[in-house]
Amino acid sequence: MKKEERYKKGKGKLQKFSVQQSVAAGLVLMIMVIFICKIFVWEAKLYICDETQVKVEDTTKACAYGFEKKLSEYTQMVKSMVSCLPDNQNVLNTENLKTVRELKKIDYIYSSYLVDVSGTAMNHQGDTVDLKDNQFVKDTLKTGKQGCSQLTYGVNGEKAVIYIGVPVLDDNQVLTGMGLIAVKVSIFSEDISESKTMGKSTCMLIDEEGIVADSYNGQMTKLKEIEDLFTYLEDAKYPGREGYTKIRNEIAVKKTNQQEFEEDGKRYYITYTPVKSIDGYFTAIYEYDYIYGVALKIDQDSNYMVAVIVMVFLMFFITLFVIHRIVKKQAENKNKELEEKAEIDALTTLYNKAATEKYIRDYLENEGKNARSILFIVDVDKFKSINDTKGHAFGDLVLSTIGKKISSEFRATDIVGRIGGDEFLVFLKHIPNHEIEVKEAEKIVNFFRELEPGDYVKTKVTASIGGAVYPDDAEDFETLFKAADEAVYKTKERGRDGYSFYKQDVNN
Repeated sequence: MKKEERYKKGKGKLQKFSVQQSVAAGLVLMIMVIFICKIFVWEAKLYICDETQVKVEDTTKACAYGFEKKLSEYTQMVKSMVSCLPDNQNVLNTENLKTVRELKKIDYIYSSYLVDVSGTAMNHQGDTVDLKDNQFVKDTLKTGKQGCSQLTYGVNGEKAVIYIGVPVLDDNQVLTGMGLIAVKVSIFSEDISESKTMGKSTCMLIDEEGIVADSYNGQMTKLKEIEDLFTYLEDAKYPGREGYTKIRNEIAVKKTNQQEFEEDGKRYYITYTPVKSIDGYFTAIYEYDYIYGVALKIDQDSNYMVAVIVMVFLMFFITLFVIHRIVKKQAENKNKELEEKAEIDALTTLYNKAATEKYIRDYLENEGKNARSILFIVDVDKFKSINDTKGHAFGDLVLSTIGKKISSEFRATDIVGRIGGDEFLVFLKHIPNHEIEVKEAEKIVNFFRELEPGDYVKTKVTASIGGAVYPDDAEDFETLFKAADEAVYKTKERGRDGYSFYKQDVNN
């Protein structure tokens, strides 16, 4: 009796201790959740800022690359022009004028020229122009290499242009002059206006001295008109001691980077990247709130988050469980995808040998144990000859064409795979009688006879086919495969391009 009382007393203490322990654990856990939320808020701010900075920098690089790519396209246009001149010895011949005029019609080309080795030029209007003192023209004629000039200002009312030159060579590969175009830099702002991210900034194309050749004012920045970026930045304030100096030094060595600054009491963010083909720079200035606005909003809302932490606490375990299930499901799907890829023959997109044999064995040992099925081994006739005469690339094309088309000849439940260099397996489930077996064998024969791999090189492809029936010819995969293989050899003995069945053609 005393023993029972001691048990009840101990049990009560245990229950009391468990309640106290649960409350304490709950309080500790709640404090931990609040602490974790604060850390989460901090990390989220950093992450969002970093992601936005990376996005801005990547977009700036992409726009600079797109600008250089467009200059490269214009270079190709000039190259095409000079390659089809009627007279490539006397470049100033008026017979070449039509070609020059056609080039001028292209968008953003301010003017086009043909220049002889002395620097005398003929423009698209047929006027003679003296370009002997143009340094870019002199350099191109001296080196004989195509390229782009630096930003050139004050060309007949245009704020800035970029010259693109391509040497002209006669039939003996002797330099006789050059093709030259002046491209308006307004193509820069045209490209920027189509970018969603850049459209929220003030973008500028500058030379190495900071002079602005072209600019685009986006939706979110209301900057005054800037003509000299370096002068503008020199008067700004920076969080670090080397802000302006750092920008100048990095631009001098053609480095991509970002920098925060303050102008007229407002904070901005500048990113810059080189445009190497013209010794220029692509810059974009964003309002500080675009980069850090979301992070600041998170910070302001963090106190509210703490106020509702009890609700978050209740949802925490549910969320954790859901995340766990999602991650687990994703991992299972990923593993399944990897397993499926491991079962596929890369060349034909059919099952590989291991997967084909595995699925046939599984079927024969389980679902199809009492069903009538047939296994065909398909051997491409004289495939070595195809490789030797047409090349291995064409041989691969033959195999890949077979792989892409043969599956569509059968049901989705049937098993089709490649088991060797030029050997395929076709396993057909639920075949009721011999008439169907013959029909399916003839279908495979005709499939190969009608196969036309390649668009230009044509060749006749045939196959030797051997069939074995489960369970009539064998009651396991190995024996069934062996029977079908013997039937293949029987087909080859008969002259290939046909089929044989183990029971009718080999066993008898």
